[in-house]
Amino acid sequence: GGTEALAGALCVNCSVARLDLRDNSITCKGTSALASALRHNVSLSKLVLHENKIADEGTKSLAQLLNVNRTISELYLCSNNISDEGGEALLRATYSNDSLFVLDLRGNAIRASLENKIRGLLRAKREQTISFIGDLSRVSSSNIDPVKKGRTSLVNALSLPDLGPVLISHQYIEFVTDNFSDENLIAEASFGRVFRGKDTDLGLNFVVKAFSCTQPDARGAHSIVEKEMKALRGFRHSNVARLSGYYLGKKSDEVSCLMYAVGSEGSLQEWLSCYKKRSRLHWATRIS
Repeated sequence: GGTEALAGALCVNCSVARLDLRDNSITCKGTSALASALRHNVSLSKLVLHENKIADEGTKSLAQLLNVNRTISELYLCSNNISDEGGEALLRATYSNDSLFVLDLRGNAIRASLENKIRGLLRAKREQTISFIGDLSRVSSSNIDPVKKGRTSLVNALSLPDLGPVLISHQYIEFVTDNFSDENLIAEASFGRVFRGKDTDLGLNFVVKAFSCTQPDARGAHSIVEKEMKALRGFRHSNVARLSGYYLGKKSDEVSCLMYAVGSEGSLQEWLSCYKKRSRLHWATRIS
């Protein structure tokens, strides 16, 4: 049908940012095709599907889409005969998705407590995002030790698996990298430099990517940092370092940074190059 044809076009389209398909009698089959196509689309941010015939099966397809899509920020599903079954699927997807901030479910058969839970979760994510990309001049100038403040923020981020990276004070990043010392320098790249960091009190190790404010300029560095944060802030995998904190440099002597929490057992390269470690890294472990 028409929805399937549209879905095929969306697989290759890289410019459509908003799509309004309200009142088009789209069924669960059409929704499934649409959701499948949007798994590969990286431009669409707003999808309106009011007053269709999506029901729970179509809603589950959209929930699966939200588990992988990181560009849709607004999804409108009013009056689609969605019950608690579809609502639960959307709730689970909302926990794992960090790009969705608006989900309109009015006029469906979802119980009030479930809808309120989804609404509350989205509200919390919106508030977090305001802090995440907001005006840095609003950062508290209280007398709290900036190192302790940064440590507290980091602990909060790591203790909540669904929380994205938090704003970390520049002083804390200087503290864990020993003021970006050469001894902690891991690598240099076109964007800047990569440092090893450590907080002995917390027993945590970090990798800090320091973006040069002069390559090409502070605004360009901020843009690169924000893009990387948007791409990785909700990414969770046991074998990938978690993006935990960030800082956007405001002064000429400051650098914009991304902070990744890493394991304490050393790098894969160290394990493979050291005979004693390599002997403990069995093939079954490597494959798993």
